Amino acid sequence: LRATGFLVGLSLTAQAAIEVPLFRSAARIVALLGGLRPALLSTSFAGCIRFIGWSLAPNAWVVLPFECGHGWSFALAYTSMSAIGDLFAPVGLQATVVGLLSSCLGLGNLTATLGWGLVVETVGLGASFGVAAGVFGLAALVPLLMMAAQLPRRRGGASRAVCGSGAGGGRG
Repeated sequence: LRATGFLVGLSLTAQAAIEVPLFRSAARIVALLGGLRPALLSTSFAGCIRFIGWSLAPNAWVVLPFECGHGWSFALAYTSMSAIGDLFAPVGLQATVVGLLSSCLGLGNLTATLGWGLVVETVGLGASFGVAAGVFGLAALVPLLMMAAQLPRRRGGASRAVCGSGAGGGRG
């Protein structure tokens, strides 16, 4: 996109400006979204939207608003990863589990960087962001379908989980 050094610096500033407040309020956001699964799912969707913006941007300045999505996709994902460490690690080993998860994240970044080079060489830089959007969209779709499969089955048009079991609550 031929961004200037100034625009790259402004992009990093936008990322940090949104990331810091999100890190401070991420635990509340995770709770508001309904827990870790929906929060992690939203980070994949945020990445998808961000890469769609990059792939459609006619110039580098148009990308700047999409950089705010980095805060959502990174800060919320990292906070969720830390919460997973708290949930599954024995007392006293939470930091070790978060460290292991961070290592897995780093290995994933390494793999993505190597793969990204191949994608850019094959389809070009602009189209590669569309490929990234597709990958993030698919990454979000799989857990979304898994979560939908776990919802209570509807019988007779409405579920008790949705309508309640009181008067007017459906046939259940």
